[in-house]
Amino acid sequence: SGDIVRVTVQLIDAASGTHVWAETFKDDLADQFETQARVVRAIVTSLAPWIDRAESIRVLRTAPEDLTAHGFARKGWAVISAGEMAYDPVPRNTAGELARKALEHDAQSGLAWRVLAWVGWWNAYHATTHSMPETLAEGIAAATRAIAIDPTDHHARRLRALLHFMNRDAENGLPELRHAHQMNPNCAVTLAWLGLYEGFYGDPSRGVPLVEAALQRSPRDPARGSLLAALGFAQFTVRDYAGAAQTAQAALAENANSATPLIISSIACVGLGQIGKAKAAYARVAAIAPSLVEARLAGKWLSTNPDYVARADLFFRIAAGQAAPEAAEKQR
Repeated sequence: SGDIVRVTVQLIDAASGTHVWAETFKDDLADQFETQARVVRAIVTSLAPWIDRAESIRVLRTAPEDLTAHGFARKGWAVISAGEMAYDPVPRNTAGELARKALEHDAQSGLAWRVLAWVGWWNAYHATTHSMPETLAEGIAAATRAIAIDPTDHHARRLRALLHFMNRDAENGLPELRHAHQMNPNCAVTLAWLGLYEGFYGDPSRGVPLVEAALQRSPRDPARGSLLAALGFAQFTVRDYAGAAQTAQAALAENANSATPLIISSIACVGLGQIGKAKAAYARVAAIAPSLVEARLAGKWLSTNPDYVARADLFFRIAAGQAAPEAAEKQR
């Protein structure tokens, strides 16, 4: 219509005829080649997680005796993908066992090493580990093995970056995360984490827009809950407490009773002066994830950024009833 083109794209499973995904793109034809490039980028970004999800469902239904080394590794990736934000360590333990079975069949399974790196990251994040230094060292080593086997594995590079951050090593973490994004600009998950850590250690003004761009690029992403959590923390970083509180509720809608959105909600509500709501969110997360709450009360956060840590630590202690609400006035 005039200089405007509307393109509708549908993805159909050829084996079953099942409708998997559809999207409509509307753009200006003034520069038709750039328009085509934008549509292609949007399609690639949107399709990638759905293809990954379909493959995960298929391998989860495969009998153990029929699994190859790649099958075991793929099943491990599917298991931890489905339970990544869960405080319960069972999905991580199961994924780790599947990855080790894959390595018994093929020690050069890069995907299996990547799964072990992700297991390490989430155990470190949720504080579900007996030795944080050992878990971080093993996770970084696993990610490094995955990258050595497949230098193009941007997922493994993202995980190594996140493990570096958890290890309080932003000097290595941020360049690695930027590199992971450069390797695959279409990965919404990598872009969301990049936004969060750019907000912590790079240019804070870029943090929220980058995470928002990730959500816009992949609005139906199976990892949407994780993307929203990254946005909530990024909003808290720039003192957008109302935005962070709203995002926390959206993340909870994706992952009910997930610990991470409840932590965001508790600190954001203190930032808004809504102490009652903050304490309610804290009570829920304390019941769900006691070791994670203990780690946060001990001052162990996703970042070593002094401004972020000072506010998050104080606001969380206020939500826990360990500090007076008035103490937040100077920090807000």
